[in-house]
Amino acid sequence: MIDINGVLYNENDLVLSPLDASVFYGFSVYETLYIKNKKVAFYDEHLLRLKTSCDFFNIPFPDSGDLKIRIKKLIEKDNIIDGRLRVITSPGNINNITNSKKCSTFIRIEEIKQSPTDIRLTLSTIKKPYPPIYPSNVKISANYFSLLSYIESKKKGFDEGLMTTADNIITEGSYCNIFWSKQDVLFTPDIKSSILEGVTRSKILDICNKLDFKIKEGIFYLQELENADNIFISSSTRGLLFVSQYDAKKFNKNIYNNYNEIMKYYEKIQDDSFSQW
Repeated sequence: MIDINGVLYNENDLVLSPLDASVFYGFSVYETLYIKNKKVAFYDEHLLRLKTSCDFFNIPFPDSGDLKIRIKKLIEKDNIIDGRLRVITSPGNINNITNSKKCSTFIRIEEIKQSPTDIRLTLSTIKKPYPPIYPSNVKISANYFSLLSYIESKKKGFDEGLMTTADNIITEGSYCNIFWSKQDVLFTPDIKSSILEGVTRSKILDICNKLDFKIKEGIFYLQELENADNIFISSSTRGLLFVSQYDAKKFNKNIYNNYNEIMKYYEKIQDDSFSQW
């Protein structure tokens, strides 16, 4: 099932107006959230970023109380225990795109049957613009850099692509943020590096600071990965995930000693967020 403006439809029978801005222009913003045991993780944080994205593009923001009710109804209707949830918001009909008073909101839930234990990355030929086009906390559906790098990586037999700028500044994966370790220091591109400021990324930064682990944000170049001890990714539906292979290079998870402690702490705060749902 899929929720469109509060009405449930069977996906196979669904017809969406070709004049909706999300179809006609690919103009919409979205958030992807993780569901476990029918509860949503870090809902308030994702809702805040969705509002930030809506405000940036002057898209009316959906009623937050109604949105939560709709999500809960859809989870129960499809009996989703563990899954990923996508909320997409557009300004509606293209004829009202500059003065829309009410948004169109679509909610889709997909079941997660098995969570990955690692991920394989390949260097993508797709280059991110630098300086970035949008603020780091704005998430737009028409993110063709991510889509094209993902398609390219799957054709090569990998899970995601690692994207850089034309000057080889490290940005992010197709649908994830990037971390790597060297001699017990964890590195990650900062928000000036054409990245999306991921919710999970922010949580990991907070965790490292609270645990007094060494972590450095900055603008880093591709050659810095060549000597990395480990690479990790973060995403809302996968948490912190070990990179077992980057092109021809393979990694041993046990080299970075703080990985398990970060994971343990992250799972705790994620559980706390479930309790607030």
